[in-house]
Amino acid sequence: MDNLDQITKDILSCQRCELRQTATRPVVGNGNVGAKYFLIGEAPGREEDKSGVPFVGSAGRRLDKLLELANIDINDCYLSNVCRCRPPSNRTPRKKEIQACVDFLWREIKLVQPAVIITLGSTPLSLFCPYGVTQVHGTIMDIDRDEAKRQTATIFGRTKKQKRQPTRNIKVARIERDYASVLSELFGSSD
Repeated sequence: MDNLDQITKDILSCQRCELRQTATRPVVGNGNVGAKYFLIGEAPGREEDKSGVPFVGSAGRRLDKLLELANIDINDCYLSNVCRCRPPSNRTPRKKEIQACVDFLWREIKLVQPAVIITLGSTPLSLFCPYGVTQVHGTIMDIDRDEAKRQTATIFGRTKKQKRQPTRNIKVARIERDYASVLSELFGSSD
């Protein structure tokens, strides 16, 4: 029978794709079996690559702030990524890299049994539906996959291009309020 320790062991010993050759260390999921929310990012960033823990860099600080604004306790969340090793130059993972890693994600979801899966961007969203993230941002969908029969929501992050450029009259605080509002509206508080 699968458990988080076995999944972690399998992730840490994985050599299924070339990402492992350039990564400092694979990043395993973080949280508890039975967590209410399962949050899925694309792949580890620089800080996650160093620590082996998901969402500890700038994306993690932003996520913590958004969860706090939405009154969602981080202890009610399981954090994971589609790919477990950081792609070079923080590029989007390639299809074959996603295929090499996605089984770990399905195993985690099956074990954790969350009430809601939250996709954080287009790569995790693509596992659940054929639509682009801008088409389904802030919506709830019922997912009927053997690996994940759950409600899934998509939360749209700023693109890499937007991160490098000025926000063009969109204030970061407004973006954060929008995220928190969507999370709170979709899922309520964890009280």
